[in-house]
Amino acid sequence: MKNATSPVRLLSPEDERYQFTNEPDSIPKGLMEWVAGTELLNRREHGLAMTDIACVRAFWSCVRAGFSSSGFVVETAQGHRFYLRCAVDDDKQPDLVAITTEKLPAGDAMPECGKDIERFGGWSDEVGIFNIDLIRIKAGNAA
Repeated sequence: MKNATSPVRLLSPEDERYQFTNEPDSIPKGLMEWVAGTELLNRREHGLAMTDIACVRAFWSCVRAGFSSSGFVVETAQGHRFYLRCAVDDDKQPDLVAITTEKLPAGDAMPECGKDIERFGGWSDEVGIFNIDLIRIKAGNAA
């Protein structure tokens, strides 16, 4: 199942989760795209909601002047894997954000990230910051 829908939302600095991503020099790779992209996730359009994600397994990140994109392999509590691709165009404020999702087949195979992305480091399993964000979000939803 591939969901090619790319809803677009303008992200403003007043958005709560944006507050800890507004210092470019201190932002971990992929975090701005993660925060901006997951704000858009909804089950109806993407087949997945933020609350469905149990953990992030891997990510890639690509940053160019005025544009950044990242991809994330996430897993649900039921063991389903999804590939999230998030893009942020920050040439103008507020940022323009888009996300696509794709349900992945069972197994451990990683989606192709492309040669251009491989030049930026390809897939990484250093996903602690994203999983910490998931814990924080779930704790906030339980309150």
